[in-house]
This record gives sequence, C-alpha cells and structure tokens, in this order.
Amino acid sequence: MLCGTISTNWMGRSRQKYTLLSKIRDSSVSVIIKNCFFLKGHMAKKSDEKQRNFGNSMRLACMIQADKTHKEKVIEILSACFEKNKTVNWIVKQDSKRKERIKNLIDYSFEACIDAGQIFLTEDVTGVIICSNSDDKLPILEEAYLTIHFVLKVTGIEGIGRALRREKYINQFHPKDEEFIYIWFIGLEKTEQGRGVGSAMLQEVINRSNREKLPVYVETSNDRSLNFYKRHGFEMYHISPEDMFGFKLYFLRKLPDTP
Repeated sequence: MLCGTISTNWMGRSRQKYTLLSKIRDSSVSVIIKNCFFLKGHMAKKSDEKQRNFGNSMRLACMIQADKTHKEKVIEILSACFEKNKTVNWIVKQDSKRKERIKNLIDYSFEACIDAGQIFLTEDVTGVIICSNSDDKLPILEEAYLTIHFVLKVTGIEGIGRALRREKYINQFHPKDEEFIYIWFIGLEKTEQGRGVGSAMLQEVINRSNREKLPVYVETSNDRSLNFYKRHGFEMYHISPEDMFGFKLYFLRKLPDTP
C-alpha cells in the first residue's frame, strides 16, 4: 500500500517521479478497523480490550525499518492481504500461476523500494507499510532489470499495455511539480486486525507528512478502505469511471496540517 519502474517512456533512460507499480497497485488497506461495543455487564472485558488496543497502537512508535532479511515476511503478509484485491487482480495475469504472480508483484515492490528505506514493519513483524517519495529514483540498470521481472512474472507480455494505460491515466491526477508521499501498500496479519494497529500505522505516515510538509496520495478500489482513509482525514478528489477498469478507483490525498 511503493521502485523499479516503468514510466510512460518505459524502456527509456529517465524515469518519471514515481513508478508503474505505484499506479498499478491499490493501497486498499487489508485492515478493517472495528469499534467494539460491550454491554454494561462486560465492562471488565471492555477495559481489557482498550488496554490491548492501546498497547498495539503504542508499539508502532517503535516501527522498524525493513532490510533484505524481511523480504519473505513482507511478501507473505501483503500477498495474503491483497490476494482478492480488485486492482492487483486487474493487473496480474489471470492464469494458473495467479497467486504466484501476486507474490512476484510484492517481490517487485520490495526490491524497488528497499534501498530507499521506505518499507517499515511493526516491531513484532505482523504489519507492513510501503511508501515512497515521488522523486525517488533507481539506477538505470536496476530499473531495467525490475521492468523485465515485472513484465515476465507479473503481467505477462500481453498485459503490459493495460499497465501502461493505467499508469497514464493515474499520472494525470498527481502533482507534476510538487514532491509528495505515496502509499503503496498497508497490510496486517489477520490475527492483528481490528485492534487499531492499521490506524496507528497510517498515523505514522501522516506524522511524517506533517514533519516534512509533504502531502500524501493514495488510490483504492475498496469501499471499506475508502472509509478508512476518510476517517483519517483524507479527501477524495477523483473517481475513475467504472467502465475504465471494471470497478471504481478512488483517488485520495491528505495535505499536511497547517500550524
């Protein structure tokens, strides 16, 4: 929920501010934040739940920066979270290797972003968030290698045209001359969902946005994720026509807080 890249000049020497995958993937948060309500006779249970939620949120102040040893865990978490995601399945070739291709998509994003230091995990390694800055760049040879990997192992050669069309469409709704933070993926293991951890992970990005005075951009095709982002102060500024991708893609952004 992000960057070996394919820009509009996808086999050319220079890349744009962000990558093909940053417009292919869908940052539909696989975490559903649920409010727990209990009857008056269950106040002790409610207190325990609030304590647990508070602890889960507080531990994220100690999120760790991922390194290459975390690759398999990141792929495991995100491929499970996005296995049924509309956007991921729109771009991934739908054949007998579909699930493996989703893992390859996450592999691609990991390799593309790891050197920029923008992959973070919860301290207990059950949640992951991948972001990038719009001006992050890769060396030409590394970009070319990842592009080939993406075409062969994710979209298939026949699917690259779809990816490029989607890139071109999304590109027009992002700032051209302003740096911004882009959310690629947010994912969380099922055992940790519903405890406020996803909210705390997103808050880390918002805090960084406020510190660095950079806006945050994200897209999602998931209605629950749309509401999740809205609850955290994101505004929806565009919706793609449903006939473009077979579903609506929601464009959201959050500007840094003003003093």
